[in-house]
Amino acid sequence: ASMFMWAPIPQRFRHLGSVGFSKLLLEKAKVAVAPGLGFGEHGDEHVRIALVENNHRIRQALRGIKAFLVGDNAAPADEKQEALNA
Repeated sequence: ASMFMWAPIPQRFRHLGSVGFSKLLLEKAKVAVAPGLGFGEHGDEHVRIALVENNHRIRQALRGIKAFLVGDNAAPADEKQEALNA
């Protein structure tokens, strides 16, 4: 077992890179993750989630991430604008 989870960035957010996606999660889901880019050039399609909190806080964070990913705000702003212009 490990105290970290290495999670791939969903395909529709990969163009943001790990730093951009991490900022988006912090802003929209209120969850801080570590950008994969900080762990080497090949980590930019991943984020690292620390599992060092108690179960309640980890579940709370995962609910926030899930709500963000399935919610109306799930598409980055540039994709929403493209859809409106189509």
